[in-house]
Amino acid sequence: MTPLSNEFGITVAFLHKKMLIDLSGKYVLGLVVGNCVFGNQADPIGKIFNNILRDTNGSIVAKLEPENKTKLTVDETMLMNATWELLMKVKTHVCPWIPEMHTWSERSLTEVLMASDKVLEMA
Repeated sequence: MTPLSNEFGITVAFLHKKMLIDLSGKYVLGLVVGNCVFGNQADPIGKIFNNILRDTNGSIVAKLEPENKTKLTVDETMLMNATWELLMKVKTHVCPWIPEMHTWSERSLTEVLMASDKVLEMA
């Protein structure tokens, strides 16, 4: 699992097999297709490049940290099912060009990923 950290170096989520998951490993927050990041809405919310997740304005939302040895227990099947549900909503397959800004976003990773929808919870 690849930790995603905020501007203070605190892990706020994980990237696991192209899925963005919460710290508990129970919720899908978004997914990565290529380098394009989709949140809980079906539209692109940013990109990952140079090991940094940026919002559509180019502001930094999270940094990818080196993989750690955290042994987070996850239900792979449930996570994949939730991710598949999200992927099926995606209609915009073209990710916009995003500038490489060096400032942090005022919004947290979760705020950017959630937009106005709720987290996809596994039943």
